[in-house]
Amino acid sequence: MKVFLTGAFGTIGVQTLRFLCEKGHPVRCLDLPTRQNRRKYRNLSRRYPLEVIWGDICDPSVVGMALNGIDAVIHLAGLIPPASERNPEAAYQVNVEGTRGLLQAAKKQKTPPSVLFTSSYTTCGPANPADPLQTPFTPQAPNNHYTRHKVQCEEMLLESGLRWNIVRLSLVMDPAKIAQLDPEMFEIPLDQRIELLHPEDAGRALAAIVDTDVCEQVLMLGGGGDWQITYREMLSGFMPLFGLRLPPETAFRTPSNPGDWYYTNWMDTAESQRLLQFQTISFASFLEECRRKNGWLGLLARPFRGVIEYFLLRMSDYYAVSREKATFQNA
Repeated sequence: MKVFLTGAFGTIGVQTLRFLCEKGHPVRCLDLPTRQNRRKYRNLSRRYPLEVIWGDICDPSVVGMALNGIDAVIHLAGLIPPASERNPEAAYQVNVEGTRGLLQAAKKQKTPPSVLFTSSYTTCGPANPADPLQTPFTPQAPNNHYTRHKVQCEEMLLESGLRWNIVRLSLVMDPAKIAQLDPEMFEIPLDQRIELLHPEDAGRALAAIVDTDVCEQVLMLGGGGDWQITYREMLSGFMPLFGLRLPPETAFRTPSNPGDWYYTNWMDTAESQRLLQFQTISFASFLEECRRKNGWLGLLARPFRGVIEYFLLRMSDYYAVSREKATFQNA
């Protein structure tokens, strides 16, 4: 089965590409010709016979050419937060119009391919710890540009007449890129439920869908089990890797009503796991991998811990540095 993979050299794309190739599927890749993407292509092409088209998902001529002779599409390309929220117009063009063009081009093919669209569990909106596990039937309540784009794309796919599958991914984190601090980190309550998923398991699941008779289903893809944690537990696992302590609770959003919670939750992935057998990596193994790939940053940061923690607090709108002494917590 010949597969067209958009966003082929992103965090999930690289893993999906690897599993597809190992299963013997010819893969045609589409991604932007950045220096980083070209480097990833060179490394992967030493192991796998890849066909690559450098171009923009928003370019109809590129997409139309790329779909020729394709049996299945895995659509990963898109702008995610925080970039989608800082530049919503560009995000709309990539996320929505890019998907619209892809679906239109697919419908024009002599034998239209199936389309696997990667959506997100964040489309269901704010969730508090008392809410039930997310399922494919949980009502969607998008509350930012990114989630509205995802819901719109899901609707377009369902209305397209093409064979389809939709996966709603939990938070997929690259172990090599966890050291990315942003003011958004303080918008998440410490008791918020978060489910993570290793990029390798995400790629394993997407490639498995191509190999199964799964069709016209919405599947929930999360780590399950020990990947279902609170935000406090997540930070307590990550911050010591850099010699840092957990910031004081007053630095984080404190929910006073249901809308104050963040838009992450735990998922019911039992059916997805039964069909795809993709959950293979433990959270403890993930933390060890993070430690191996980021240990040098911890060594560099430790002598400057006080300075780093001070500027970290300055990023929080909920913490008044001038009126309250910082009290970091040992994670």
